[in-house]
Amino acid sequence: MSVRKVASVVIAIALTGAACAGSPPEVPVRADGTTDPELQIGRDVYTEHCKSCHGANGDRRSDSDLTTLDSDDIDSLVDIVADGLRRMPAYSSILTDEQIDGVIRYSTEVL
Repeated sequence: MSVRKVASVVIAIALTGAACAGSPPEVPVRADGTTDPELQIGRDVYTEHCKSCHGANGDRRSDSDLTTLDSDDIDSLVDIVADGLRRMPAYSSILTDEQIDGVIRYSTEVL
């Protein structure tokens, strides 16, 4: 491999790492000092499965900006996460219904 190709690969890896850097927002703490368990499940799922494409804050890609999700259309969001859409892979065989519900709540309420 030429020096130019190696340099291009190294730069691409560095840029990808920078785009994925950071942590998704924490789950808000309630007045009693606890966090909502469903939102925490959602954050955990988001961190493991979603952050690499959507970014730490959900706004990495303009064609899939999660900060603009319509929380009034939860059924459609469940279908997208479960069955996939365009470049979004299907997660129904990977995530439980509880995890899908949690990540959707986290994405619509916290991001």
